[in-house]
Amino acid sequence: MKAKFSVHVTAIILGGVLAATPVIAQKTVTQKKVSKETATITAINKATRTVTLKNTDGAVEDLVAGPEIVRFDALKVGDKVTFTHTESVVYQIRKPGQAAPAAPNPLEITRTPGATPGGTITERQTKTVRVEAVDKKEARISVRTADGHGITAIVDDKKNLNDVKIGDRLDITYSEAVMIAVEPAK
Repeated sequence: MKAKFSVHVTAIILGGVLAATPVIAQKTVTQKKVSKETATITAINKATRTVTLKNTDGAVEDLVAGPEIVRFDALKVGDKVTFTHTESVVYQIRKPGQAAPAAPNPLEITRTPGATPGGTITERQTKTVRVEAVDKKEARISVRTADGHGITAIVDDKKNLNDVKIGDRLDITYSEAVMIAVEPAK
C-alpha cells in the first residue's frame, strides 16, 4: 500500500524502457503500468494521525497522515481507501543539436476537491543518456549516463531500435504517481 518514490535510471533502462510501443513520428515511446489496491480503515489515532488499513487479503498496515492531509478529520472507521499506483516511462530521441527538454516539476501534490480526503502525489525525473552502441540483430542497446555509467539493455521490441543511432541522446522521463480516493463508509 505504500508508494515507493525511488528513481533509478539503471532500473528504468534495464526494466524495459525500450520495450513499449513502437517509435512514432516524433520519436517518443511510452510505457505505463497501473496497479490498484483497496483497503478499509479499521482504526484511527487522531493524536498521532495514524490510520490502520486492512486490505482484501487481510493484511494490516498503519500509515501516518502527514500535515499535507488537510481533511484528515473527515476520515472514519469503515471508509474504503483506494490507492492507484501508476508508473510510466517515456523516452524521446534527441538528435545532436536539438535542445534538451524542460525539466519536469519533480514533486506535485494535487488535492481532490470535496469533503473527503484524496488526491494525487506525482514524482518525475528526467535523465539523458547517450547511445554508444545499437545491435538490432540481438536487440541490445548500450548507453552512457551523464555521470559516466555505462548500461547495456536488451530491448523487448526490436522495432524500437529502428531510428536509434550511435550518438543519439535519449531523454528518459520516469513518473510515479499514487492517487488516493476515499469512499465513506455506508
